[in-house]
Amino acid sequence: VKHINVRIPDEEAERFDEISSFCRESGYNLSQIVRLLVKRWYQNQSGRH
Repeated sequence: VKHINVRIPDEEAERFDEISSFCRESGYNLSQIVRLLVKRWYQNQSGRH
């Protein structure tokens, strides 16, 4: 099995670390986070019109 090394920009990696540590601390699971992000994105989209 080849190991695929995906290079994540440091900025993105830091942001992901922040989000994942926040998830652990707050006890959120990933689906709740995704739902929250989708809701926020949707509100931003509808707010522009």
